[in-house]
Amino acid sequence: MACALYSIKKEYSTLILSGVKSIEFRKYPASRQLDKLYIYESRGLGKIVGEVFVEKTVTCPLEYAWKLGAKRGCISKQYFESYYSGKSSATLIYLGECSSYETPISLKEIGVSRPPQSFCYLTDLQCSYLSSQPQRPVCKA
Repeated sequence: MACALYSIKKEYSTLILSGVKSIEFRKYPASRQLDKLYIYESRGLGKIVGEVFVEKTVTCPLEYAWKLGAKRGCISKQYFESYYSGKSSATLIYLGECSSYETPISLKEIGVSRPPQSFCYLTDLQCSYLSSQPQRPVCKA
């Protein structure tokens, strides 16, 4: 199982973990097919706050990406255009079942020394450790 730790701003991590945001927009696709992503809440707690299964990842032209993800991605058209300025394609990560941790987890606990700028891959051991922590099921896509 391939998994990664994604830095996600507090406003978006809250929407993901509440089941409202079910598509995560990214500029570049991961080189591995991900099964699960772990949410590092940037500009907030500065900890790992939850996990979410990845249903699929799609990379497509910007016009199509906006049509696919406008509502489920929870971002404005203005933000979308600014974020993808100078780009010709977008990556959409379709999010599935998610859960939040009862107690947010520090990066140090899993041996990560600094927050990922966008994302970083995790080892099977790190993924197992995170998934074994007490969780609250939060949403289903």
